[in-house]
Amino acid sequence: MICCNGSFIGGLNEASSDFLQAISAQNQITEKFRVEHGRIIFWEAHYFRLMAAMRILRMDIPMSFTPEQLETWILEVAEGTSGLFQISVFGAHAVTKEVPQPSTYFCIQAVDGAVAFSHHVVTQPFELYKDHYLLSGLLSQIESTNAQLRNTAWVYMHENDYADGLFLNEKKHLVESLKGSLFLIQGNTLVTPSLATGARANVYRSKSIELLKKKQGWTMEEREITPFELQKMEECFVIDPHYGIVSYTHYRKKTYATEKTETLVKGFMAHYRLG
Repeated sequence: MICCNGSFIGGLNEASSDFLQAISAQNQITEKFRVEHGRIIFWEAHYFRLMAAMRILRMDIPMSFTPEQLETWILEVAEGTSGLFQISVFGAHAVTKEVPQPSTYFCIQAVDGAVAFSHHVVTQPFELYKDHYLLSGLLSQIESTNAQLRNTAWVYMHENDYADGLFLNEKKHLVESLKGSLFLIQGNTLVTPSLATGARANVYRSKSIELLKKKQGWTMEEREITPFELQKMEECFVIDPHYGIVSYTHYRKKTYATEKTETLVKGFMAHYRLG
């Protein structure tokens, strides 16, 4: 079941022609989130991230877009199941001089292909993606801004048999991976690219940082990271609601461990269940 503008239909083939035309013509803001046993994980954080993206792009925010109403629609779409879902919002038509802020359409639906949220280790190597760069700045923090570039990068990784790819910005600093927010471990210090690099303001990224800053014996750093530092780090993992927590063991001639990540994951999973 899909929720389109507050109405429930069996699939997009049942949506109105105006709705389908708007989907195909406009860039979307998409927010992915997990539902577990009738509860949206980290819902408040997801809601405020969605609202922030709409404000950055100067989109019309409907009066019905309250956290309570959206939560009700989402749980009706979930129908008691657990999994990954998304809400997409887009303008009803192209921006014009006469109507610079068109009304907003939205769609809530399940996302196919997502695994259960857990930690898993990948031995297939990842690589830097250097054909094109992400731009640092506020706009790159929105999920849909670099969607076409991510699709192109995925093709490159598939053609060259890499498990994932790391983006660089125009300053040649690491930004994130194709699968999610990047974290590196050296000693008892955990490092992640700052939002100023152009990294997406992922809810799971912010929740990880929030938790790790409170963890005794660990130091959390948000800063610029050069590709050279990948060779010096002990462990490497990414986190995202779609892929879960993914530890990588190989980058070029570098081999990473996973033991410290596994310890940190236990704390995050407890935080996740309380969501």
